[in-house]
Amino acid sequence: MAAIDADIEEIETTVQHDVAGFEKDVDDTIEGDINAAKENARLAKERRESKINAIKLNARMKADVLKEKFAQRNDAKDKVAMESYIIDLLDYAECCQQIAFTTATEADMALLEAAQTAAEYKERFGEEEEVE
Repeated sequence: MAAIDADIEEIETTVQHDVAGFEKDVDDTIEGDINAAKENARLAKERRESKINAIKLNARMKADVLKEKFAQRNDAKDKVAMESYIIDLLDYAECCQQIAFTTATEADMALLEAAQTAAEYKERFGEEEEVE
C-alpha cells in the first residue's frame, strides 16, 4: 500500500511539473504573440503616419500654388488661362480626396488597434469588468 501511495505521489508530482511547464509555455507564447501584435501595430502606425504626412505636404504645396493662382484668377480672362485654372482646381480636389481616403484608412487602423487593446484587456483582467 505504501508503495502504491509513493507511486501515486510520484505521478502527481510529475503531472504537476508537466502542467506547470505547459502553462509557462502557453504564457510565453501568448506574451510573444501580444508583443508581435503590438510591434506590428506600431510599425503600421508609423507607415500610416508617414504616408499621411507626405500626402498632407503634397496637398499643402499644391494649395499654396493654388492660392497664388486664386489671387490671379481675376486676371485670367482668356480661354487657355481658364482651362489651366480648372485643371489646377481638379488637381486640388484630387488631393483633398486622397487626404479623405487616408483619414478613413487611419480611422480603420484606430479601430483595429482598439480591438487589439480590448482583447489584451480581456486577457489580462477578464470579461467581468466592462470598458466604458
